Amino acid sequence: MTTTIPEPLARAVLSAIGDGADALMVALLRGMDGGGVALLDELTGLWRAPDDRRLRIRLDDRFGAGLACWGRRAGAAGLDAFGRAVNRWLLRLDRLLARVGDGAGPDNADGLSALRAWATADGAYRLVVPGDDCWPSRFADLSVRSDWAPPVCLWVRGAPDALVACDMPVAIVGSRAVNDAGRHIAGTLASNLAAAGHTVVSGGAMGTDAAAHRGVVDMADRIGTERCGRTVAFFAGGLDHAGPSVNLRLFDRIVAAGGALATEMAPGTVPEAHRFLMRNRLIAALADSIVVAQARLRSGALNTANWANDLNRNVWAAPGSPLDADSSGCNRLIADQRAVPLLDVADLGDLCHPAHLPHVVSRDDVTGTVRSGGAVDDPWSRTVSPSGSRPHAVPDIVAMPHARQPQLNLMPAVAAGPGSAADPSADSAMDSATDPAMDSVTDPATDLDTDPAARVVAAIRRCRRRGAAATPDNVLATFNGRRPAGAPPLDAGEFASLLGRLELDGVIRRQGTLLVA
Repeated sequence: MTTTIPEPLARAVLSAIGDGADALMVALLRGMDGGGVALLDELTGLWRAPDDRRLRIRLDDRFGAGLACWGRRAGAAGLDAFGRAVNRWLLRLDRLLARVGDGAGPDNADGLSALRAWATADGAYRLVVPGDDCWPSRFADLSVRSDWAPPVCLWVRGAPDALVACDMPVAIVGSRAVNDAGRHIAGTLASNLAAAGHTVVSGGAMGTDAAAHRGVVDMADRIGTERCGRTVAFFAGGLDHAGPSVNLRLFDRIVAAGGALATEMAPGTVPEAHRFLMRNRLIAALADSIVVAQARLRSGALNTANWANDLNRNVWAAPGSPLDADSSGCNRLIADQRAVPLLDVADLGDLCHPAHLPHVVSRDDVTGTVRSGGAVDDPWSRTVSPSGSRPHAVPDIVAMPHARQPQLNLMPAVAAGPGSAADPSADSAMDSATDPAMDSVTDPATDLDTDPAARVVAAIRRCRRRGAAATPDNVLATFNGRRPAGAPPLDAGEFASLLGRLELDGVIRRQGTLLVA
């Protein structure tokens, strides 16, 4: 490429042409050795030369490599589906460039400038990508299975650091047609959480969602934004389609109170029914606990609760009268033991961690540039690691969305080690090439040249120092990136076997999707 496109902008284009979390692009992105920039470079080359057989074969190989990370391989039907998907992406890329870049590609200055103006709405939005200080580490939980998907990137209006202002956010969801009791539960609980500094997550809709967001901003008006917890609203379409219109003033208040409006969908994307279901996984993934304030049996809030249960989040539901249809969904969750009854909106002890002030990554309110440790970062940079802050590795993979797309003809790969396919956890681009600041870091009192157990422990601790989730994939990449001279890297199967032995010996343990030493 003549002009190098920044990683956030590359991921924005990929998300747009994939129409959100596309299962096949997810696998291809995981198989690339250069993240979104490398993948967009390959697709741009094919866009300019659609009949280039060598480029097609190379993409097929990268797609196969991505599937192999989950211990899978594509049959003939899967490769045919991938070829058709590539054609769809190229068509969408052509339309996108014609619309926003007058046909100029992302590899020249004119096309790059036009794409940047489109992606940020001329500076109104900020792109947040893996590796950014404001990227939620909890999204890594959406990478532990090959049928789930963290977003490729996020568009944010407001304060991006609202996404990371609380270690254990609470989501409050429920019916749009909520009654006064459900509205009171959502609003009062949200106010109490915000007063304790916690972040409240919801979907920006009428009814329960609006009551929860309003509870936070009302509390911010009373105690001040410095002390008050934040609120984050996730949308199913582009931010230029954030709605409903009756909540537009509420959205402005969310932004003014230090909160964020966020989506994984590109500008111009219209919210549709299936996109609301995919949006729900982001609400569940960001939260530590999910509260269903009120829901009927067919409420979309139950979909969020299902995602939360699959992600091993804490799920709470406000019980209601068995004669009240508005509470039938909550009652069903409790009866099926998929939620704990919420009995008191004032007692937060079991619901969340102790009160705290919101974590803040200071920012330039005009440009959206994130500041940390006193230095100003380029908002388009791939990695945020200013002076005085911890460097962040850049996770390059997203996984396949959960039961939302047709299954490929994927066959198990041969002879994968124990757990290699069942637990391909989180994002894997953690080697020292993407994080040179870690090259000089050593762990005293460990013999890393001769003791694999000590090297695993050191890799887990190194991930924690970086602020990255200590998932098996991240730890493996760090383990291999810091291996002694001449030592061969371990593959996923070998590493899974090593982790199993260390777990049996009590050297490490698993805490959800994370490794703890």
